[in-house]
Amino acid sequence: MTTTINASTSAGLVQTADTSGVLALQTAGTTAVTIDASQNVGVGTATPTFSLGGGIQVKNSTFSNVRVTSGAFTGVDFAQYGADGNGYLYNRDNCALIFGTNNTERMRVNSGAPVLCLAGGNQNATGTGIAFPATQSASSDANTLDDYEEGTWTPTDASGAGLSLTVNTTSNYVKIGSMVYACCSITFPVTANAAQVSIGGLPFTSGGSGSGFWGGATRYTTFSQITMVAVAPSSASFQGYLPSGAALTNTQAGTLRFDFAFSYRVA
Repeated sequence: MTTTINASTSAGLVQTADTSGVLALQTAGTTAVTIDASQNVGVGTATPTFSLGGGIQVKNSTFSNVRVTSGAFTGVDFAQYGADGNGYLYNRDNCALIFGTNNTERMRVNSGAPVLCLAGGNQNATGTGIAFPATQSASSDANTLDDYEEGTWTPTDASGAGLSLTVNTTSNYVKIGSMVYACCSITFPVTANAAQVSIGGLPFTSGGSGSGFWGGATRYTTFSQITMVAVAPSSASFQGYLPSGAALTNTQAGTLRFDFAFSYRVA
């Protein structure tokens, strides 16, 4: 049995009582809400059931939905579709869907775009993807991707010769976690300076000696040999080398074009 409170269409408020500890709220003789003896609440079901603990269960044969609405907005839905069992968490308005813990925002789905924005990321990012914070928040877990960034950088002469380099195309980089992948195309001026080719302006400083030496090679050059580059530890520049391992000098590079591609690990 069940204690019932019924809003009857003929008799008004009708109540029945028993000692089951179960309360049913009815309209027109049909139960809308059930509160069992353990204070579990069922909407659309007389037997709210939970595998752990308790709470509120909403049940419908086709589509079960809980909607929270504020002001003039349509609302936020938490729902399950009865035909396939898929679950839905929707903001029905053109506004962000925000997730947080400890009273602090941790991430959001940006409004108007399928972009997952981590805390500190660009909340106005468009397109599709994940927006990481502008400043990396390094994870202590080696298996966690904690940064992604694309951008451009400006190559400069770091040999001390004060050379005016011609940058032929936009110099790009991609940073994934602690690894940076970069490229540039440079034409050197005529010079008698015999210092080793050294290009500065890297978008990030390389890691210390424990990070190892990193570098790359020329994808294209008007020089007679394919040259290599190396990024030294704790540095924002790379140096040029001949296949023999000898230094590539500014004099040798004079008037020539070098398209460099390289990678290195950041601090």
